Amino acid sequence: MKLLHGVVLTAFLASLLTAVTPAFTQSWTQRIVPAENDQGTNSRGDVWFLSCVACSANGATIVAGANYGPSDASGAPIYLSTNLGATWQVTSAPYNSWNAVACSADGTKMVAGASMYLYNPLTGGLDLNPSTLSTSSDSGLTWTPQNSAPLAGAEYVDNWVSIASSADGTRLVASVNEYDVDYYGTTNAPGVAGGIYLSADSGASWHAAGGMPTWSTWRAVASSADGNTLAAIGSPLSVANTGPSLYVSIDGGGSWQQATFSIQPVNSVAISGDGRTIIAAGTNIITSTNSGGDWVVQPGTPQGQFGPYHWASLAASADGTKLVAGTSLYTIYASDDSGATWQEPYNIYTDIGWTRLASSADGLELVALPVRSGSGYGTNLDYRDIYTFQTPLVASITATPQSVQLTNTISVVLTVFNNYTNAVTDVSVNGSITVAGTGGVAPAGFSGPTLTAMLAPGASTSFTYLYTATNYGTVNFTASATCMGPGGVVTSPPATSGDVVIAPRADLMVKTADTNDTTFAGEDEFQQPPPYNDQNWTLRVGNNGSAGYVVRLQNDTSTERTFIARTAKLCGVAGV
Repeated sequence: MKLLHGVVLTAFLASLLTAVTPAFTQSWTQRIVPAENDQGTNSRGDVWFLSCVACSANGATIVAGANYGPSDASGAPIYLSTNLGATWQVTSAPYNSWNAVACSADGTKMVAGASMYLYNPLTGGLDLNPSTLSTSSDSGLTWTPQNSAPLAGAEYVDNWVSIASSADGTRLVASVNEYDVDYYGTTNAPGVAGGIYLSADSGASWHAAGGMPTWSTWRAVASSADGNTLAAIGSPLSVANTGPSLYVSIDGGGSWQQATFSIQPVNSVAISGDGRTIIAAGTNIITSTNSGGDWVVQPGTPQGQFGPYHWASLAASADGTKLVAGTSLYTIYASDDSGATWQEPYNIYTDIGWTRLASSADGLELVALPVRSGSGYGTNLDYRDIYTFQTPLVASITATPQSVQLTNTISVVLTVFNNYTNAVTDVSVNGSITVAGTGGVAPAGFSGPTLTAMLAPGASTSFTYLYTATNYGTVNFTASATCMGPGGVVTSPPATSGDVVIAPRADLMVKTADTNDTTFAGEDEFQQPPPYNDQNWTLRVGNNGSAGYVVRLQNDTSTERTFIARTAKLCGVAGV
């Protein structure tokens, strides 16, 4: 792996988020999960606190695990929200000291890993935890303890640190520090056998990842949508250790390669859905766009007044462009260009630190957990705090039909959704719609209103603009929406349509002369935009044989066209 250096600025780990627009500055919401009967009001760390979080691809489903302080004898629950944190319920998962959670893209499959310790109210001390993993296959309604530890043997106890899931929730990767209770803390052996472990059955069984050092302590893990590209951060247990290192696998954990960049240490990592973009952070934010082959130190990473930030959390949108990063002692920063530039949002606590971040697939919905501490940072927050971010104005755009001829009409529809809890006014297209591509179009008016005077919370409105195809090629359309929100003018992030192909509907098709053969090769493979590449078709003729062919021509355009059938050779045999 190669490191491509820019101007090196130091930073720690980041999470993936959306663009910092005026909408971003108004949209963080403080949520409070419900208290338990035995839960006190002490916000200084003596009671349980939220410690880990994950969300579904649409951001609506959130699962959050809690840990506890020394005065809470009953353990801590797992919480579930299905409306971006507006309301919460305690799940049926066993109370534990939860460290890590993950869920599938649809929010159906969930997995939670706990610490190796449980509080013992009889002794006032900590006992080794016999059951540290639970899974759910019904969106968190019911949970099943999983007793198959990655390392066989009753003498081992698992300490789950981080878990990541494929989009379908079947393939999991986890960082686990395992302790041999016979030797841990003695002079005979360190008693620690940390490792990266894999599951192909939603957590029911596990096996060690290939080619990874086992006598190490492991931190964060990340996974692509298909579970083939994985990343893990760990530290070997040696005197010469220089800090946590990043490992990348592109074969689902069968083999790994250590990133060789000199920036140390790294503490968090995130991966885009397709596995190509990887973001890592330690004292710098470093990115790769080819699955870890090359690395770029991002020169625009924010720095603190007296030195580098210590980034404590990281998340990513599915396309890897929207990032959000949480510092350990300050605030959250956001990037909408894969880490090249960053901005600091407002309406969020500063000087407290952010330990966990989760992002929806589009990067427009986020979840953040602040630092909890017995003194100093975080003491001004409620122990049940969780923050959610939702872009208040969201736009999507479509262009239909996807294939047209010259003079045909293209309908471009911009749909605007109001995520505010209040009504917004004066909703419209922000400026004009931008056209890109090799083809040509001309504005042909609009259908319906161009302004919505008031849009209720949770409601949507659409604006339809018409275009006439004027030149062959492909085109797409980009637009954003604007409105007057509770705090002033709000602009949505831009949305881009799929491509529309402008090409003549002229088709060349062929089939054998056999009357039983009714299938034409090449049907509906209409000529593509310039340079009008040949339409190729193939029919097999046996040795010393001959065959008859039927060629059908189709011209759906308003212009007369000439078709030319050229001979071709395949494997030395002449064809039609």
